[in-house]
Amino acid sequence: MKIIGKTPNGFICEISRDETANLLGFYGEYATKGKIDTLTPGDLIAVHAMYANLYTLAGLRQKLKKAQGELVECAKALEPVIPVIPEIVTPS
Repeated sequence: MKIIGKTPNGFICEISRDETANLLGFYGEYATKGKIDTLTPGDLIAVHAMYANLYTLAGLRQKLKKAQGELVECAKALEPVIPVIPEIVTPS
């Protein structure tokens, strides 16, 4: 992104198509499947809202890590127990 001007409320920027796609939540321009071409001057991209969401997730990192461990533990408890002698239990 290149700042090319200044306004009383911010800046006028030149942003690449890939950077725009990233701001819209896509990996790159081609992943938008043409949605990037529907943008027109005056459209707003909620960068602040996206940043706030990422900031919140970063703050929850420890809680998410703990929850992940608990979910893995629960998933392991739900796995079927393999009998010690499967030949006796499994019909032929």
